[in-house]
Amino acid sequence: MLQDIADGAIRIQKIVTHLKDFARPNDDILGTTFSLNDAVQQALDLLVHPIKKKTERIETDLDKDLPLIVGNSQQLEQVVVNLVLNALDALPDRTHTVRIITRFDQPANCVELRVEDNGIGIPREHLQRIFEPFFTTKLDRGGTGLGLFITYKLVKAHGGALSFTSEPGHGTVARVQLPLGERVDHV
Repeated sequence: MLQDIADGAIRIQKIVTHLKDFARPNDDILGTTFSLNDAVQQALDLLVHPIKKKTERIETDLDKDLPLIVGNSQQLEQVVVNLVLNALDALPDRTHTVRIITRFDQPANCVELRVEDNGIGIPREHLQRIFEPFFTTKLDRGGTGLGLFITYKLVKAHGGALSFTSEPGHGTVARVQLPLGERVDHV
């Protein structure tokens, strides 16, 4: 019983920390021009240990001619961190792969980030709820249900779109599309 109370307190602390980070304005870096590839690389640098723990195979395919985007690089780095951590959590063992891809979608005038895994996939009934605050399938592992909710809000605040496709037993693709050439004043 005491362990349950301690676990609950830790979960509450994580939730409060996530909410404070999300609510905290960061006016110093709003509307800066940056490379999404740099945000991806910085996120991967932060995730060296979780990556080594979860997989032997992480692949990157970053478009060398990717146009710069305008926004908050730290917030988009957080988007990458959250998506990669979710992909890592979906891997059943270290032989499975996470792949991070960036591309310029010229017809849509946007840059695209895809985080793909060949893990366990997301059941359809969960896929419909993944952006709901506090929805988690990882409660037993400390999940707060805020990671994808916050990720979705950050992408939307940048004028972008976040979508998932998944096939249970075969993996998941998270797709972020971010527009070019629009100044973001309220991230």
